[in-house]
Amino acid sequence: MARQVDLVISEDCLPGVIFNTELLRGYVGLVDGLVLPDDCEPAFGYVP
Repeated sequence: MARQVDLVISEDCLPGVIFNTELLRGYVGLVDGLVLPDDCEPAFGYVP
């Protein structure tokens, strides 16, 4: 992925980048697996 956008990642950082990429892919799987009914109210704004 980094080569596609001409991003240079140092060898020292590569293990952390790989770890975090896999972690984020796991989160993507969770979000993709979430089924929402068609009649859900939209969230118009975020309030922390």
